[in-house]
Amino acid sequence: MKQCGLSEYPVTESDLAIPVDITPAIECLPLREALLSYSEARTIQSDPVRLSDLIATLNERALYDVPALSSFAATPRTTKEGLRDHQALWLNRLALADELWLKYTTGTTGPPLPIPQTGLFQFDQLFLAPLRAARHRAPHLKPSATILALTDNPDCETVIWPNPWGGMVCQYYFSDELAAATDLSRTLAELEPDLITAKPSLTQRLATLSLTGELSVPCPILVSGADISAVAKTSYEQALGVHVIEAFGLTETGLIASDCSCGGGLAIDRDVAIEVLDGDERPVAIGEFGGLILTSLRNSVLPIVRYATGDTVSIGEASPQCNRGQHIVAIGGRLLRPFRGRDGRLLPAARFHSLFANFEITEFQMVQTHIGQLDVVVQGRDGVTLDARAIEGWIVARSSCDVRARVRLDTVDTSGKFQRYVSMID
Repeated sequence: MKQCGLSEYPVTESDLAIPVDITPAIECLPLREALLSYSEARTIQSDPVRLSDLIATLNERALYDVPALSSFAATPRTTKEGLRDHQALWLNRLALADELWLKYTTGTTGPPLPIPQTGLFQFDQLFLAPLRAARHRAPHLKPSATILALTDNPDCETVIWPNPWGGMVCQYYFSDELAAATDLSRTLAELEPDLITAKPSLTQRLATLSLTGELSVPCPILVSGADISAVAKTSYEQALGVHVIEAFGLTETGLIASDCSCGGGLAIDRDVAIEVLDGDERPVAIGEFGGLILTSLRNSVLPIVRYATGDTVSIGEASPQCNRGQHIVAIGGRLLRPFRGRDGRLLPAARFHSLFANFEITEFQMVQTHIGQLDVVVQGRDGVTLDARAIEGWIVARSSCDVRARVRLDTVDTSGKFQRYVSMID
């Protein structure tokens, strides 16, 4: 297997099983405009497709076939830094002729990394991966489902993507303004979603609003983007009255693992192969933490082989009644607490992702040890003189509540499992 592109695994459009033309970009419409014609779109959908049948068909295709680990055990592993600095070595030249999408990683563990994606991969991640992740806790979900994808990133617009089965994904910016709960409640009534996707911090907000009677959540919530403790998950389910389903994935590869109905942790997706190794590159014992090494051929333009994600995980065996193999029972270094303003209001870290786009910097780390105070270390590009006061002003203006910012210009230590946003406030 060659590091320069895995041309041994070419996939053509004739190999695909999705009954839709994925060549043109998926149409993106403003929410209100799309809702006007949405009821008509649902009446002309083709015969419904059972999710289990569709997944089984997709998993038979070459794109999803992951060879035995022994076939590439000698392949040197790469890191996110290696993927960033030498991405051209990993590109599959055979897929470059296809129309491609570019999606950036969230940037919580390093500078945002652009990931080219094929149309099929984008389609799968947008419409089908959330259903695969949730199906063992919410088996009623079908491709015609309406998915409400909540985000707290103010750079994201509220848009809608219809799918060929009469369902859709609606990306919805859930602001931290006081009227946000009323607006979201109205949207839930209009969309009647079958599934909500959200980060743990947004799920916490939904649970709080549900307890105060300001919001009623009508469907399960798929939570990803950071680790969520078993205690928090149980408390959210009790407050919301719906299933809270955990998933683990990366922008680079898509879904890695998701909640299993057996209760044994996150079942590893059949489309990926993982290794969990210690510092000497040896597999760790069951129950011990090790570095996650991931292989996935899902995204044919950027196949990932032996990718050191920077995450540490612990693997456990499934219960005897479960046929889904090994499970991830714990994930290290992905527990992200939200920041808080002086009045105690939550302050989403997503508000500060665009610091990279507004200043000539290579890295920053934001730490909160006291409510209302953000301490930020900023590392500039070589030869660039930064104005710490200007950065402080941008952070304060970008915040949605009353905070003070203190910026120090210095080298940012990114060794180990780097975490850009660190809140020490309970």
